[in-house]
Amino acid sequence: MSPENWKRVEELFNEAVELPKAERGQWLDAQCAGDAELRLEVLALLASDESGRGFVEQEVAGAVLELHSRQTASEPRRIGPYRLVRELGRGGMGTVYLAERADDQYQGEVAIKLVRQGMDTEFFLARFRRERQTLARLQHPNIARLLDSGTTDEGLPFIVMERVDGVPINTYCEEHKLGVDPLLRLFLQVCAAVAHAHQNLVVHRDLKPGNILVDSTGTPKLLDFGICKLLLHEPAEGETVTGAAMMTPDYASPEQVRGEPITVASDIYSLGAVLFELLTGARPHLIEKYSPQMLERAICEQEIRRPSTLVSDRTRARQLAGDLDTIIGQAMQKEPARRYQSVEQFANDIRRHLDNRPITARPDTMTYRARKFVLRNRGMLAAGLAVAAALTVGIVVSAHEARVAQQRFGQTRKLANALIFDVYDRVKPLPGSLPAREAIIRTGLEYLDNLSASARGDGDLRVELAGAYERMGEVQGNILGSHKGDTAGAQTSFKKALATLEGLPNSGQAGQARLRIYQRLGNLESYTGHKAEALRVYQEAVKIGDELAKTGLNNEARRSLAGVHDSISRVYRENGRSQESLESEKQALGLLEDALKANPEDRALQASVAASNAGYGMALAGVNQLEAALKKFQVSADAWEKICQAEPTNIDFQRQRMLAYSHLGDVKGNPNYPNLGDKAGALAAFRKMMEIAGSLHDGNPSDQGSLFDYGMATMRTAALPAQSAEEQVVLFRQASELLEQASKNSPANINIVVNMAALHEQLGDVLLGAGRAREADHEFLVSHQLAGKHLAEMLPFYRIYITTGRKLAESAAGRGESETALQYANQAVAMAEKLSTAKGAGVPQRALAPRAYSGLASTYERLHRAADARRWREKALALFQELQDKPGFTRYHKEEMQRVEKALKGK
Repeated sequence: MSPENWKRVEELFNEAVELPKAERGQWLDAQCAGDAELRLEVLALLASDESGRGFVEQEVAGAVLELHSRQTASEPRRIGPYRLVRELGRGGMGTVYLAERADDQYQGEVAIKLVRQGMDTEFFLARFRRERQTLARLQHPNIARLLDSGTTDEGLPFIVMERVDGVPINTYCEEHKLGVDPLLRLFLQVCAAVAHAHQNLVVHRDLKPGNILVDSTGTPKLLDFGICKLLLHEPAEGETVTGAAMMTPDYASPEQVRGEPITVASDIYSLGAVLFELLTGARPHLIEKYSPQMLERAICEQEIRRPSTLVSDRTRARQLAGDLDTIIGQAMQKEPARRYQSVEQFANDIRRHLDNRPITARPDTMTYRARKFVLRNRGMLAAGLAVAAALTVGIVVSAHEARVAQQRFGQTRKLANALIFDVYDRVKPLPGSLPAREAIIRTGLEYLDNLSASARGDGDLRVELAGAYERMGEVQGNILGSHKGDTAGAQTSFKKALATLEGLPNSGQAGQARLRIYQRLGNLESYTGHKAEALRVYQEAVKIGDELAKTGLNNEARRSLAGVHDSISRVYRENGRSQESLESEKQALGLLEDALKANPEDRALQASVAASNAGYGMALAGVNQLEAALKKFQVSADAWEKICQAEPTNIDFQRQRMLAYSHLGDVKGNPNYPNLGDKAGALAAFRKMMEIAGSLHDGNPSDQGSLFDYGMATMRTAALPAQSAEEQVVLFRQASELLEQASKNSPANINIVVNMAALHEQLGDVLLGAGRAREADHEFLVSHQLAGKHLAEMLPFYRIYITTGRKLAESAAGRGESETALQYANQAVAMAEKLSTAKGAGVPQRALAPRAYSGLASTYERLHRAADARRWREKALALFQELQDKPGFTRYHKEEMQRVEKALKGK
């Protein structure tokens, strides 16, 4: 073979060794282009590398260590300004010394890690530099801090770290005889450190008790990022050692043993293995011999034992059985996709166990959740059961004596109201309370129905009964809160509530009840796609509010009426009526601010003003006043932070706090909305949103509202280009699963469907940008078909249908499929023209036509029909210019108009 070919063999080997084994053959076929000799040489080198890697490395490392041990006299006694006191330990590539400052700048002991002589190859130096780079990025109280770094006179790099004077975490737990709960709280600090590393895109890859030291204060510190993986790190030259060469087998994940790509899931597995040992004193795997075959069998094939079966103490075994067995089992699933998806999820399940709340890894049965709820709320439920018991006795009596014993009738009614309103309202904000709320309302409704049948002329009783139906509708399908996803049931309950109030005047409690119920019913119509009906219902509510205002609005009525105006603003905004949306939001905020000035300590009013500021911000963004919108969103977010600090367990308030970060992220840098271009700020806001949404969903998995919110938060985060395409795709896939489940549970909620259509389009854009055109086409097609089924229900469906039609047309044109391409492009044009010429069409509707024309032009251009392309671009530009001075013409419209102008000029 010629020298040139040998060089080519070397190049191909260096690239192939980076690839997963399963992909190497197909990749080589493409690279060698039929050159069998070249392919065989590369395969031979790869086979040699696999068979000899461990032996050669072990022998070379052993020889170097032996040589180094004979040269102790030449070890340095001083490094830079530090005096070495004594050796603390040695690893595969470095020695760690106890040291102190030698220049009187300050006093104190530090730990210095130095590359050992003989280990200063480019591979080990690159690895050492990466550890230094990683530590500089990580600032966390449970991670050993990087204090300094430099190079010795001999050119060897070193790093200076805080000295952790502690013992391995397993030794600490044994010496202090930690019980299960204190041990778990200690372990949660370790989880926080690993989660911080993952947030900084660092995977540790060697989590084990020896790398987690606990100091004299009981604080764990995570050490040794020497073999970490930077998730956004480009592989360094020579960085080909994977799998068993860099791991501690007893804590390694199956994918590490098999030499597959390492992700955060590997650290989650290792954390599970560490927790297994801490709780049981035993290691999770039965490894007979540390050979590759035995390791793969023990770690990749054999199921781990249940921790509760390995402890002899019966009390401890009972503590481990159930939740903790399940949590560790989930963390140590063989398949990465079946483990917890983040360290935060793992830690949250441990917290839920400590708080006697249901864990997410366990089947969500009513019996299980009830047991947890009782353990968590013994005092409150004791009072509630006392009320229920008294109520039961009262109803038995009242059934026989109601007509002749008015006093007992009143007592039963009082008890029923206490259950429905007082107990319910106290339970409502608690995480995981949805089943209990439903049981409370069903029981209370039954009693009030019986009482109502005996007192049809009692208007106050009818208001109370309407309130009970209203609360039942909330539990069934309150779209803007915690609910079961039963929108049809909710609609029935709200209509029953209105029927119960029929004939009562629009004043006092009856008027306020109608106002609230009309708003809830309007929200239900809006989110199930019936916008026109929603506006009609909201206008009925406004009429009632105007009647109530004649005699003076109390704070409850002000909040309800402001909520109606906010809802009207949202419907206007979704239908492109931006200026009307802004006017409605001004009315809402004005009502609430006046009330808050008179009652500054009213928590409910504070919450309503915070929510209204967010609505006002969205309305401002709708008319392209982005800086003003950002200020409103920030005011809202700050208010929700204060409110949630005062009431941290209120799930409704926490949801509003989550939405506040959604609005901040949108206006800062969401690429799918007009934004200020602050991508980093947007990503931080969306990650915060996702954190809160995930916590709410984990705390109440049966709540369909939190499921949808979590999907939306994940989708928002995925859309940010301030991260790798691979990360975006993973997040989009997660969001898709969440929203698909939400849609199955709430099939009438059209808001879920429009977001699913948008998700598939956005995922297609990311895949297309990453060069994965075939996958992108699939996502565009899914989005296009979803939008096409629901065109008449919401304006965003038209936009998605037209833009995905354009993308599918351009893709088909690129493949030379002219008939298919023109079919998609012409369908988009026809739909856009129909919508833009409809009665009452505003700028958002009318601007769809030039966008469709531009898409048809680019399709013709790809089909090499330049004259047709120019003709349609001229039509697009003319329409854009006609609209550019009108309200509602956004920056996005302007940018697209400018792209059309440049294309016409040939730029």
